[in-house]
Amino acid sequence: MSPESITDIAVGIALAGLIVGFWRDVRGDMRELTNRVDVLAQRVNNLAERVARIEGVIEGVLGSRNPPPRS
Repeated sequence: MSPESITDIAVGIALAGLIVGFWRDVRGDMRELTNRVDVLAQRVNNLAERVARIEGVIEGVLGSRNPPPRS
């Protein structure tokens, strides 16, 4: 084996290691972001439920103040 081919193989192995490490980090970051998005989605759902309850209370209060006109 010539020194050039040994160098080429060593560089290829080093690049493969860098690529594998990079993708491992990217996957970890994506998992973390996915978890954060899931938490935010749950918060949005909880807020939507709270807003719906508040809207119902407001409609009930306004409805009791202003009954519909009689025909």
